Amino acid sequence: MKKIWLFILMGLFLFGITSCEMPGVNNNNNDNPIVDPSGQSGGNIDPTQIVKDEDMVTPYTDQLKLNRSFAGKSFINDGIGEVKLYVSTDGDTAQFTEGSFNFTARFNGVDTPESTYKVEPWGKSASRFTKSKLTTAYKIVLQRDEIKTQVLDSTLKRYLAWVWYQPTADSDFRLLNLELVEQSYTTSKASGSMYAEQMMEADLKVQKLGVRVYNNTVKDPDYDYSETGKYLSIQEIRENAEEYGQSAIKVIVRGIVARKVGSYSAYIQQQADGVWYVGETCLNVKQSEETPDMPYVGENGNWWYGDVDTEIKAVNGNVGQTAYQYYAAQEETPLEELEWMQGLEHNEINGSLNYPYVYRPLEWYGIYLYGGFSGQASKLTIGYEVKVGGNFSMYAGSIQVTGVTAKGIEVLNREKQEPHIYDIQDVTTLTLENTQKFNTLVELHNLYVYGGYNTKTSDGFTLYCRDSKNNRINIRVDGNTAIHTTKDGEYITVADSTATTAKKGYYSEAKLDADGYGLVNCYQYFVGMTFESLKGIVAVYDPAVEGEESNAQVQIMLTLVSDITLKVE
Repeated sequence: MKKIWLFILMGLFLFGITSCEMPGVNNNNNDNPIVDPSGQSGGNIDPTQIVKDEDMVTPYTDQLKLNRSFAGKSFINDGIGEVKLYVSTDGDTAQFTEGSFNFTARFNGVDTPESTYKVEPWGKSASRFTKSKLTTAYKIVLQRDEIKTQVLDSTLKRYLAWVWYQPTADSDFRLLNLELVEQSYTTSKASGSMYAEQMMEADLKVQKLGVRVYNNTVKDPDYDYSETGKYLSIQEIRENAEEYGQSAIKVIVRGIVARKVGSYSAYIQQQADGVWYVGETCLNVKQSEETPDMPYVGENGNWWYGDVDTEIKAVNGNVGQTAYQYYAAQEETPLEELEWMQGLEHNEINGSLNYPYVYRPLEWYGIYLYGGFSGQASKLTIGYEVKVGGNFSMYAGSIQVTGVTAKGIEVLNREKQEPHIYDIQDVTTLTLENTQKFNTLVELHNLYVYGGYNTKTSDGFTLYCRDSKNNRINIRVDGNTAIHTTKDGEYITVADSTATTAKKGYYSEAKLDADGYGLVNCYQYFVGMTFESLKGIVAVYDPAVEGEESNAQVQIMLTLVSDITLKVE
């Protein structure tokens, strides 16, 4: 009987030893055990609070080693190789450079919440985490999966990669894909891959922590959980862009569709905010959809707006009268309220009006709309007035509303209105200091193209131009902007084959427009030409967003081929 009990006790003892090991990574290395992030020895993680990246333990990432040689090898050709970061796009996508080749890589085995064309909870945080690791890395190595043979993702444009980064020269490489799982920025999607075991084991452990993507109670501080968002004028967004850009707030904006930008984006503009005035005195209250109420006469005889005393006397006004009622009492034949409201706005300050009116300057503000507009082209016809909901974000200094869907677009007026275009006679006025012109639609004249460069990862390019006074300005042509030329020939070479930025302006069948014209995708096609006139949107571009040295500058975004007129010599 004693022998039976002895065997039972030995069995329990052995079971206890094996159950303390964490399966998946280096379990045979008892000299370097992995810390169990269950809460007992994995730090003081409180799932009811927002956690910081440094609070999360990452034992699987700490233990896993890069055991493949990459020296002298190419990721594109050999399946593993050192690369340079070009730009960190979001939590699971980045652009890299290998030699002179730029390409986009989609991280294997993960799917972090979106933070670009639409925004999801924890998407901004995941994007910041990935960017912080890649931009400060001493070295970056990409590795192709050795079990799954798929090289490109479903878009057939992005390479699938395991992303290893070396924080410092004397540190081990860390697998970023695995670290994103351990940080609870994504679930594991690595089934059947070379690191499936480690990824899935890490995922099972972090689920127990119940933070970030595994927590439905604690809210992402960078995400706006409201259903509809807050109505904001484009002017207000422009003036508070830095503040709003800190988090992906949901906004509702309205404006006139001034330009389409490729197939999936648009640009709308709106007149400056109206402000309530009495005579030449400003009440410092904006009139908008967010603040639709009228000023009224308070008990002390002053004009009030809500609970605010403007301290401006309402001459001969009766207590409780609204601005319209006050106006009507002063006129022998007053207009009906609706007609009066339609004429309420003035483009100049009128000192003779002793009742409140709205002064709306003849200034215009614009903003980009970016999202899934597929099948919704009719709603975004140039000249239509629309109301649009989405997430506010900033990119390289330009403000935009992202995540726009068909349901988020409402056409308010189909009577086409002419977009407002500022005529710029002096390009030197378009500076970083002149923020009033940011995101406005302008027309420039007599620009000679003397150079430029091609975008490395798309069909876009930038033109270096100078005006008749030798003042310089850059024109940006996005890869989605269809700049077309003659029908003749299947292909036309617009760059010397020996040029480092050689591209072709091509007329392949897939690139023909409705009139049979082909796409130009190289800056050299325009070198030596002069734009008699050119319309575009004033934008700020900072190459820091593409991993380069910060050097913010103003450039003009060209959106329509019909916005250019070439000078005939």
